[in-house]
Amino acid sequence: MGKAEAKYLNTARRMDAALLRLLETKEFDQISVTEICGEAGVNRSTFYAHYANTAELLGEVRQKALEEFFSSFEHLAGSRDFLGRDYLLAYLGFLQEHSAVFRVILSNAELFSPESIFLDFKDPFAQGVFSEEGARVVYADYKLRFVVSGITSLVAAWLEGGCKETKERMADIIIECVGMTQR
Repeated sequence: MGKAEAKYLNTARRMDAALLRLLETKEFDQISVTEICGEAGVNRSTFYAHYANTAELLGEVRQKALEEFFSSFEHLAGSRDFLGRDYLLAYLGFLQEHSAVFRVILSNAELFSPESIFLDFKDPFAQGVFSEEGARVVYADYKLRFVVSGITSLVAAWLEGGCKETKERMADIIIECVGMTQR
């Protein structure tokens, strides 16, 4: 990576971080390009060299968070047990490590809707959780929505409460709750 490219990426990261800091205290539609630039220490022309508008910056922040999230499971490649303890511990550990960012996301739920989260996870998760010998189970979308909503609700409460329970305890709670739905 050349010096110019590294500078470009560093500037983009600063603007990503600035947006997240501003979202801690303001609604997204109340945040201006000028505020982002001031928080990031860049000029408006620099902002527009990277993004067309604040929505595009938000999209990048979301995409980077998802990429980092999915990469946290690389050590579990080959396993499709998305509701198993190993996956849940990796998931909860990632969220705990990035709890400030996820608290911002949860407080701005309209920007990161459950529907978009569902669509991001739908295919890999459904194949790993609701398959019988490689075939999709009837009504898998309904079941997946139920599981994703339930886990999201539990995790939101955990993050909002300051992650008082260990990630191991939360994994046990999730496994227990999912098990209740299979009775």
